[in-house]
Amino acid sequence: MFRFENVLVAVSPVETVAPLHEISSIRLTPVHIAAIDLALVTGAQLTFCAVVAPQPTDAPSNAFTVPIAVQSDEGIRRELISLQEQAAAKGISARCLIRSGDFSEELIAESFEDSYDLVMFTGTSAGAHDKNSRAPVVDNLLLRSRCSAWAFHPKRQGDPLNIGFIGQTSENLALPLAVTLARLLNARLHVLHPINRFELTSDDGISIADSDPVEELASLRRTAESELKSQLERTDFRALPFGSKLEILDDDSETRIARYATENQLDLLIVSRRRLVRDCDPKRSLREEWSDLARNHSLLAVVPNPATA
Repeated sequence: MFRFENVLVAVSPVETVAPLHEISSIRLTPVHIAAIDLALVTGAQLTFCAVVAPQPTDAPSNAFTVPIAVQSDEGIRRELISLQEQAAAKGISARCLIRSGDFSEELIAESFEDSYDLVMFTGTSAGAHDKNSRAPVVDNLLLRSRCSAWAFHPKRQGDPLNIGFIGQTSENLALPLAVTLARLLNARLHVLHPINRFELTSDDGISIADSDPVEELASLRRTAESELKSQLERTDFRALPFGSKLEILDDDSETRIARYATENQLDLLIVSRRRLVRDCDPKRSLREEWSDLARNHSLLAVVPNPATA
């Protein structure tokens, strides 16, 4: 089951030791607006979470340096309360909290400590795509959060919003969620089914090289299209304000998916966490192709709600 009723919203990393006059604001990003918009249409409760780095034990102590507790009270908490008040003004239930530690690790830990359905964070978080980093922020959150994770980028110019759902027969449990999001966010939905090359082998082990490759591929396309249409019929896809498009891709590589996303100006890509884990490298980081997708498009990695998985 997939639903978004309890959403954790990350606030960008904040320096911990700073002169008091420099800590009066947390960087506000479009992800906060998007989270409020999502809550407006889903009725979700929001939790705005700021993460501050632990104060070094050898940090100088003088009148111009503010310890973490004072920072929380004087600066960070004030900004979090401002976010909470903006949400409340629109009738949204919201709370705020502050954690101390590594940005992604603390958000992951928080995702395990409450019954969150989704964690939202900006896809341009500090260090999010640092290729020299062993565990970039985006990789960590998409692959290791307890719940679904959304690396957010602002919408591209023009209407409507374009959402792409990347699935295969075994990964389409989240298709109803994609349809619901497209309806709630007034988006056009692109349902993509990339054909896995391993499927191009028959049950008796005969590969397409031993049969007619063109017919084999055509058969797979027909089967995939029929199954997807059947699955779509079990959703309210006809209610989508800008309709939907079904696309069978002859290649399931991330490069082919990225090309489609660019050519069709997709704003948001929805993919199962299972696929990201399957495709990650031995260091448990996203493969470069997925990192590129997350750098240029919003990427939502979905898992069934933990309480009902």
